[in-house]
Amino acid sequence: MQRKEVNPTWNTHELAASGGVFWLLLVPFPLADGVLNTISKLLLLTILFFCPLLLSLISPVEENIFFYSRLRLLQLWAAFAVTFSFTVQQGTPGAGPALFASMWLLFTLLLALYGVLRLLPWRWPRAEELVISAGLIYLPVGAGWLVLSRLGANPLGFSDAIVLLTAIHFHYAGFAIPILVGMSGRLLTRSKAPSWATMLYRAVVAGVIVGPPLIALGITFSRPLEALAATIFALTLMAYSLLTLVIIVPRVSNRANQILLSLSSLILLVTMLLAMGYAVGGFSGWMALTIPQMVQFHGWGNALVVLFALIAWVRERPEAMVPNGESKIG
Repeated sequence: MQRKEVNPTWNTHELAASGGVFWLLLVPFPLADGVLNTISKLLLLTILFFCPLLLSLISPVEENIFFYSRLRLLQLWAAFAVTFSFTVQQGTPGAGPALFASMWLLFTLLLALYGVLRLLPWRWPRAEELVISAGLIYLPVGAGWLVLSRLGANPLGFSDAIVLLTAIHFHYAGFAIPILVGMSGRLLTRSKAPSWATMLYRAVVAGVIVGPPLIALGITFSRPLEALAATIFALTLMAYSLLTLVIIVPRVSNRANQILLSLSSLILLVTMLLAMGYAVGGFSGWMALTIPQMVQFHGWGNALVVLFALIAWVRERPEAMVPNGESKIG
């Protein structure tokens, strides 16, 4: 069946601007003590500002446009609810922070359902669309850990910082990065890229999909698995950075977008080196960086990675193939 083109930019600028201004107003105020304050603000940056822009890049087909548009509206209220949860003391019983954070969990569960639904028309989903859906499906894991954090729970004896870091891991590495990788794949699909670039991109997609859960399993159960998974994931994203610089950037139409993607890729190389060094150092017993230092350098660095790439892709808006391979959406 022929699918109509739909415009996924519905209210994008208004949603993102509202969230961004709200986040900037929060920056001067402490949301928690010590390193938890920085982690909380990095997490809210994704929820309030990055999320609406990331969702605007996901092109819905005609069958899902109603569900998609309602999710976009629900995102705003869920984001404000989870933000309010950080103004209430962690672990407060009753109508406390966990209850407000649960609204974000509900939204992400619906988003994960949409991630599954958007793949159903495909017999064999394209790599770029598969990795986008993987990002949508992983997001509730991060939201679940966020609820645990606001509840004041410490599963498996994890510290408050580790619980919140797990939440942010699935919001950045599990959600934002897969969607950005999907945008690169859409552009790669529409251009005459060499076969080695397509093969490398598919390997990157595989690494991006399996990396976040493997790292989480390693943190939970096995330090050697954590070091191995973090190393593989870091190497995957370093390969993606080089692929972007060599293949993707020259195919981007606008000079400003080329600069933004180049900056994003160069910073990603640095943050992945830090991540790999931290994981291997933790396994070997030689820790070059502490958690607060990693949050400052790796955390804010990854925020810049997402910010620069996201601005470029929102401006570029690469078109998505639909299941029949003839029409386009986006």
